[in-house]
Amino acid sequence: MPSEIKGSERTDLVPLLILGLVAACYANTFHVPWYFDDFLRIVNNTAIHIADLSPTEILKSAYYHANQPGSSGILHRPVAMISFGLNWFFYGNDVAGYHAVNLLIHFLSALVLYLTLKALLRSPPKSCRDDERAQFIALVATVLWALHPLQTQAVTYIVQRSTSLAALFFITAVYLYIVGRQPTNHRRRIVFFAGCALCYALALGSKLNTALLPASLLLVEILFFQDLETPGVRKRIVRLTLGVGAVLLFGCISFLWIWKGNPIDYLERAYQGRPFTLSERLLTQPRVVLFYLSQILWPLPGRFSLVHEFQVSTSLFEPWTTIPSLISIGAMIGIGLAAIRRHRYVALAILFFVANHVVESTIIPLELVFEHRNYLPTMFLFVPVATVLRNAIEAFQDRAGLRKGLLVVMTVMVIVALGAATYSRNRVWGNKRLFWEDTLVKTPNTARPYLQLAAYYEAHHNLPLAFKLYKHSLGLYDPSPQRARALALTNMGTLLRKWQQTGPAIEHFDRALEVFPEHEIARYNLIAALISEGKYKQALPHSQTLLDHNPSHPYYLNVAGLIRLQMGFPQEAQELFEQSIAQKPDDVNTLLNLGVTLIRVGEMTEAAVTLEKAKRLDPRNLKPRLCLIDLSLKSGQLSTADDYVRELIYQIPLGILAGLFTSSVKDTPLYDMSIVRPFVAGHLAGARIEHLISP
Repeated sequence: MPSEIKGSERTDLVPLLILGLVAACYANTFHVPWYFDDFLRIVNNTAIHIADLSPTEILKSAYYHANQPGSSGILHRPVAMISFGLNWFFYGNDVAGYHAVNLLIHFLSALVLYLTLKALLRSPPKSCRDDERAQFIALVATVLWALHPLQTQAVTYIVQRSTSLAALFFITAVYLYIVGRQPTNHRRRIVFFAGCALCYALALGSKLNTALLPASLLLVEILFFQDLETPGVRKRIVRLTLGVGAVLLFGCISFLWIWKGNPIDYLERAYQGRPFTLSERLLTQPRVVLFYLSQILWPLPGRFSLVHEFQVSTSLFEPWTTIPSLISIGAMIGIGLAAIRRHRYVALAILFFVANHVVESTIIPLELVFEHRNYLPTMFLFVPVATVLRNAIEAFQDRAGLRKGLLVVMTVMVIVALGAATYSRNRVWGNKRLFWEDTLVKTPNTARPYLQLAAYYEAHHNLPLAFKLYKHSLGLYDPSPQRARALALTNMGTLLRKWQQTGPAIEHFDRALEVFPEHEIARYNLIAALISEGKYKQALPHSQTLLDHNPSHPYYLNVAGLIRLQMGFPQEAQELFEQSIAQKPDDVNTLLNLGVTLIRVGEMTEAAVTLEKAKRLDPRNLKPRLCLIDLSLKSGQLSTADDYVRELIYQIPLGILAGLFTSSVKDTPLYDMSIVRPFVAGHLAGARIEHLISP
């Protein structure tokens, strides 16, 4: 009895031990800033910016379309996106709340992995009857997986919650299947299997790399619940494997057909935007997988990066490592298959690793290398390592206590070293400038770190350095070369506009659209530059192109209305502004434009209401008051105009107001300068005299 109590106490402490180790390694991640796709999927994705916890708002966040604020788009990883929506409701854009959830998911994944390994170690036909041995192997394998620095990209990179959340549901489904296969009553078995199916659906809703869960369950079934020594079992397994494979293949093709259309046409289209072909990707991925394994075996922090430079295999002989890599992967699979009967944990580690790399490491036109793709495949990879350690400790138990103690110390040292490497890697994630400089040093021939570092310096007002970095990126490699080149040219054009070089800026926007015509940001910036030059006829077709692609985007509607307003078509402009306001009711610029349009069509009362709303939303903005002065003067309400001018003088420094009327502007002001300028100027003269004689 006492021994049972101690064993129970040790088991109860395992979750706390795992939590403590994970928390220690990721303690420095709570203020890691937003990176890269974080902005696309979270910060700038208004679909997840839910206002309340109503079912409608929560479900809205499942539909992603970053270029269409406030409206539904495509169903994209809905479970993960809903979790981001809930995060946004409680924390807004404060990264600490997102990292806390990511860390919780990682802890839960590790805990369920531990329970899964214990269940496997106790499963027939050769179950581990030594509970302490099973607990040691399960715990060590779990800790090695959870603390490995290879997992930092899936945990610390906020948007990759989709990866860790999918893996959590995946491993939970495996656990429920294993428990359901244990001797139990029929009703409980149905509950466990139903839970397994539900977790499969949630995993797919988090990320589609979990599609091959049935193949992993089949592997577990073969290794741990089938007696391979019994005649006829192996034939049944072959038939079952072929059946499951056929169903999965049919299901994946059907899903792809529904989602993307004809799979062959989809692959042809998708690979057109990549700097490699389908065959080149298939030749390169074995080298990539071996690179992942090298990171696992030699996990120095300096070997990890968000971006990796990886030479594409253009043939079996270029580079020369292509054939050896193909042979190595084939040999790995052969070893895994050969180990099924005698060394099932080795077979599980190898075959599970390979099987769960199939989706992201074969024909799908994804980027070549991303470390987070190993989060799920490596879950069972450390079981043979933990088993060898346990066997070594048991072998020396009765011979030399010193050797046994040395092995235990070495095990602890390996765990500590992994934890230290993870903490060190997370420290790099914590500083955006250092992070991208670290990436640039590791991948000097890749455009992405230059683009991101340039954006950092632009945000921190070092515009000349930002411009140089954007320019340098133009000739470098990128997995989406047209998009990257267009982005660099667009950002260079934006900087040129800040330097009042509108002509060269327009040239850069035009070049960006030549490289990548679908680049909406480049086209939008080109329109803004043309408007500032008064070239409304040139801007008009570009605005129509944006609306053809995205007819309900509020900013596209607003700029199209502004062009029509300045070209003398106020009725058309009014309709466009009203559509924009319907999408984004509190946008000050659109309200201002709509108010001016209402003045021009003679709807003075509605114009006053609209401009007053714009003034309330942005009290420091001069333009709504200037337009209200214009409206008041045209309506013969001189006292009201006087009141608006006094508000201006009270809130805005006189120097700024004076500069407003002396600075040259190329575009036509929204208000009537011929009547507003002299009216305000007269008040300014009086305000200056009053200021001089006041005590």
